[in-house]
Amino acid sequence: MRLGAFVIERDPVYVGTRSLQIISHTLALVGVIALGASAVLLGASVFRSHQSIDLPVQLQDTAVVARVGDFVTQNARTRAELAVSDGELALKVIDPPRLEILLGNAGPILLGLAIGISAFLLRPVLLSVANAQPFRPGNARRLAHVAVVTTCATVLVPVSPALTTMFALDRLGLTGGREGGDSPFVFGVSFSLTLVIVLPVVLLVLAEAFRQGEKLHRDVEGLV
Repeated sequence: MRLGAFVIERDPVYVGTRSLQIISHTLALVGVIALGASAVLLGASVFRSHQSIDLPVQLQDTAVVARVGDFVTQNARTRAELAVSDGELALKVIDPPRLEILLGNAGPILLGLAIGISAFLLRPVLLSVANAQPFRPGNARRLAHVAVVTTCATVLVPVSPALTTMFALDRLGLTGGREGGDSPFVFGVSFSLTLVIVLPVVLLVLAEAFRQGEKLHRDVEGLV
């Protein structure tokens, strides 16, 4: 349709078939890499020995880093030390138990699993759209599963480091009430409410739209 000097496309194409195919192949590659990295990290957490882990810690506002270091040395002795990891204050735990190693790496492992699973769930949806069959049976269920996986990842990934730190501090006697007196460490977990709430809701709404499209497609086929 022509409007003055402008031409309005009646049926615009937002993402071409070729682009959708490239994206689907890229998702497959990303999924393989993410799942492979998770498997390698899980294996290293279970089988590798004599390692140390850096756990993020938060200090009270009145805490002095030098005194916190003395507190760690006095109570944990040679089992831990205060360190700086990636520009952030961390507790370097020497030869931790296997459970703490696994919990300490749980965040990246879960993130890799979530990315890999979501990639392989979304790939058939993109391929069906590329083949002009967006309402192929199963697409709505796949999108709903992606919403569940995303929600679990956005909650569990930030929680796992804090949980590991809590276990380590308690095991090392750094939670206060022992030789070193009150602990300067505080606990807190922060995560993005946008990811926890908005993204799953958008995916679930999209899944419902696909479900209704699948139902309409079946009804139309039944009339033919």
